Amino acid sequence: MVRFAQQDALRVDSEAATGFVVTNPPYGVRLGDAGESRRLMAGFGVALRERFGGWHVALMAPAQLERTMRIPLETKVKTMNGGLRIHFLAGLVTNGQGQTGV
Repeated sequence: MVRFAQQDALRVDSEAATGFVVTNPPYGVRLGDAGESRRLMAGFGVALRERFGGWHVALMAPAQLERTMRIPLETKVKTMNGGLRIHFLAGLVTNGQGQTGV
């Protein structure tokens, strides 16, 4: 089953036990401020760890932002998006204690 949704990244939730979160979250010019980009990515990481332990996540973002999520992500592709250098990152969400279950 595939579900497409446009949702607030900090309030995203699911009823399924496992799956994939694939996103192109706002960053850079779309937010207008590097600090705001870091805050959003950090908050998104918290939301994923709290609600999506055991899920796979893939996203496009500047490489330095992935560290703020505190989710182990691996760069799969380096490319350009909207004139910005970005990485397509993928990984498995843990719940903060290194466990994949919620």
